[in-house]
Amino acid sequence: MNDNIVDKSLEVLKDYDKFEPIVVRRENRLSNIPNFYGEEFHGVLRRSAAEEMLRRAGEGAYLIRLSTSESCILSIIFNGKIFHYETNFDGSYLINGKRFSNVSKMVKNGFEIIEKHEMSNEKDNETENVKLLKLSHSFKSYQFKVPKNCNFCQNKIWGPFQKRQKCCNCGFSSHQNCSSKFAHDCLPNLKYMKRIFGVDLIVLCLAHNAEIPKIVEKCIEEIEKRGLKTVGIYRMSGSEEEIEALKNKFDGGSEVDLTVIKDIHSICSLLKLYLRSLPNPLIPCKILEIIFEQFQMDQPKTDEQKIEILRNELSKLDIFRRKTLACLFRHLKNVVQFSVQNRMDAHNLAIIFIPTLFRSLSIMDYGFKIKPAYFEIIKFLIEMPDIILV
Repeated sequence: MNDNIVDKSLEVLKDYDKFEPIVVRRENRLSNIPNFYGEEFHGVLRRSAAEEMLRRAGEGAYLIRLSTSESCILSIIFNGKIFHYETNFDGSYLINGKRFSNVSKMVKNGFEIIEKHEMSNEKDNETENVKLLKLSHSFKSYQFKVPKNCNFCQNKIWGPFQKRQKCCNCGFSSHQNCSSKFAHDCLPNLKYMKRIFGVDLIVLCLAHNAEIPKIVEKCIEEIEKRGLKTVGIYRMSGSEEEIEALKNKFDGGSEVDLTVIKDIHSICSLLKLYLRSLPNPLIPCKILEIIFEQFQMDQPKTDEQKIEILRNELSKLDIFRRKTLACLFRHLKNVVQFSVQNRMDAHNLAIIFIPTLFRSLSIMDYGFKIKPAYFEIIKFLIEMPDIILV
């Protein structure tokens, strides 16, 4: 990266209160300009054309372009890189779940998020920049009620049903041929979330602007309040009817009050059900197999070496999986501390959570028993959950 660009970017972001973003003014006359935008609004504008205009304008420049009849895209340039955010207006300007009184403040917030992402080397400093994680679109055939513009080529989408595509996570519309040309820049939007069970962890966290799924936090919080001493915690199942009712409430977007649920086993079962429903497990099979092979090698390893293996492999996970895993295993460590009362030590918890977290046929031996190395992996994570984030 050019040092002059970096120096200029740092100078731009030195003082947010004094910094004024550079408006890329539209060059053509437009009709039907929304009254809440000014000269930064360019109407329908191809992504490539927008990026060319921003590069000409230089660091700190921004523009707003029409993406669909329902949304607009804020495009900004920083450190020679161009970022695109979906934005809306409902009386105030919305971006990444935050509201602003004017466009300038909204743009400054975008630069602040990017600055934290670009300049920080701290792995844990990802609270504000979760939206910047590269995520591919999930296009599916869709029957539009009214004609839509393709978000890639900006032409109208015509033709058979199969050729009309829509991203089920962010709502972007596309021709079938254009859907494979999109960059990995999907920003999941809550209004397209029809459920939380069975939704990819990254998609769910991005849509909620959170590092850990709310259902995980709520279940763990309630279990820690009144369930740590309960005999058979996580081993005994709750009422299927109650679990299904809770699942439907979370899927429907209702505010769920777990304090009114008398049976703590139902809350434990709900958490396990959520983890099992993830389309991609918290620890992907490829990473799990590498850890397993290292633990299984003929040459014995010290505890320090095994910890280093776990640390190195788990550091490859995205921030959402790492944060969620750390939260879960810190909780399980708390459960073990009351094992005299609840009769659930690390080995018993491993029996429950190995099939829940490690969805791989390789976890069983020929006698359909869990292989010892997996018990060892779980026990290490329960005893030292903080290695997940180190």
